[in-house]
Amino acid sequence: MKLSFGNLTFEDGDVIHIEDKFGNETCVAKRGHDCGECEFCVICDSRKPNNTFAKYCQETHFEKE
Repeated sequence: MKLSFGNLTFEDGDVIHIEDKFGNETCVAKRGHDCGECEFCVICDSRKPNNTFAKYCQETHFEKE
């Protein structure tokens, strides 16, 4: 991932580990804006009106490893 001009962007192959009350997951950033495959599509779906997160979604999606 890289930080540039105040924006955090993920690059192809970056790994994030998620820990919550439901357990642990590992997701990998993939090149392309494939919302149907993205683990976070519920959060950043641009088709939802007034979705503030959608404007930050770039050409990257995350898939479970």
